[in-house]
Amino acid sequence: MKTQATPQSKSGLIFAAIMLLVAIGTMCWGLSMIVDAGNNTGWPTTQGVVISASVDKEIRTRTNSSGIRTQGTVYVPRIAYRYTVNDQEYTSTTIGYSTSEVRYGIDSGEYAPGKPITVYYNPEDPSDAVLVTGFSGSVFVPCVLGLFFGFLSIGLVVQELRKRRRATKSLQASQDLNNLSFG
Repeated sequence: MKTQATPQSKSGLIFAAIMLLVAIGTMCWGLSMIVDAGNNTGWPTTQGVVISASVDKEIRTRTNSSGIRTQGTVYVPRIAYRYTVNDQEYTSTTIGYSTSEVRYGIDSGEYAPGKPITVYYNPEDPSDAVLVTGFSGSVFVPCVLGLFFGFLSIGLVVQELRKRRRATKSLQASQDLNNLSFG
């Protein structure tokens, strides 16, 4: 005996599918960040000079799942620097994947305008440069979130399939009972 899916069970599966797509997208984004951070660890260096540096204080508002809005302060390092590779001068504002090191350097005066700095540049594209190479813990956050959404969506699919199986068994038992009563 075949049962038809109810609109509720279909919407649960659709929601799970959307969650799975979010999980896959978040994981891909996180993996690309990890690959990018890992790729710059072997880049050559050159000397650069700080053009400007500041730490901007930003107030960010977030809304949680209950609709409650909260504000938090985020300190964002901003830096511009100039460097030369093969007699070609470049300017960049890219820090890398670990910004806290530069933020503390700006606060301490290590990245004061006019100061010399070490710049890591992409040998295949010298306009691509960073001040900090490698990973920081924040690089792994999208992967962890992707895993969370992935497991959540799998759990939702399992729950929906169990509901369908129980509904099918209940319907079958009801029909068997009717067959016995009228048989």
